[in-house]
Amino acid sequence: MKNLYAKIIGDLVKDLKKVDLTNPDAIIKAEKSIEIIDASINELRKFVTANPFNSKQDEIDFFKQMKPVIVSKLIYFVCIFDIERKRPKGGAKEKIKYFEGEIKKFQDYYNDNHVFYQYFKGGETYSDKQYFLRKNKTIRIHMDCYGSYMDDDFAANLDTTFAKFMGYKLAIEYFQKEIEKLSLNPNENQQQINVHRSNLTWTGTKVEATEIVYALHACGVFNNGNAGIKEIADKFQVTFNIDLGDYYHTFSEIKKRKNVIPRFLNFAIVKFLSYIKDSEK
Repeated sequence: MKNLYAKIIGDLVKDLKKVDLTNPDAIIKAEKSIEIIDASINELRKFVTANPFNSKQDEIDFFKQMKPVIVSKLIYFVCIFDIERKRPKGGAKEKIKYFEGEIKKFQDYYNDNHVFYQYFKGGETYSDKQYFLRKNKTIRIHMDCYGSYMDDDFAANLDTTFAKFMGYKLAIEYFQKEIEKLSLNPNENQQQINVHRSNLTWTGTKVEATEIVYALHACGVFNNGNAGIKEIADKFQVTFNIDLGDYYHTFSEIKKRKNVIPRFLNFAIVKFLSYIKDSEK
């Protein structure tokens, strides 16, 4: 078990580092990282469900120390994805207030679960059998243990709770850094808006604009392909005076189409070819 776990963790760290280096956009980075971590968790789950633990202590070690480390990374990137895609489009003050509110939610979780957090922080072991052996699952311990009812073979009472303690800590550190950057450059966003605002206004739909943004990103035509979705979308919104809203959600809806054909881009090709033909007359 330990050898397999070490391999999975090692491969996971390498893959996440690669994603980090090749994706400057925080949301795209989080989305790709989630997919990689999910695959690692599934691989680990298959092994655990097919191979009994050698001892109760091995089972405790897995659900107390091993599984939470990987799941905490999933929790962290899910938080980044969810919070970043809802980041306000206003100035630094509004964004700082938003991030501080999200940090408070994480801190509330620690306060609401202070007994278990002290057990986690103190490295206590006196209740390990109750908390981390699957046969001892009970809703009386903690609401987070509902996961053990949905997946008997791959969850104990507190493994998810411990994973949240780790993952939320990473998320808090991330958003504290974002607040620090915004505090150092409080007027940067507004200055950029004032400089780049134009008289052109997008009069098509938000879905059509989203298709263009993602197409430009996919083509890699900005900064040698290093510009992220958010960077391109922000410039598009300022330049063409449009609020794209939650364009990540819009893109998800586009992908759900039965025939994933970009309607506006297809329409644009037809119009462009027609324009070329007419210009030759």
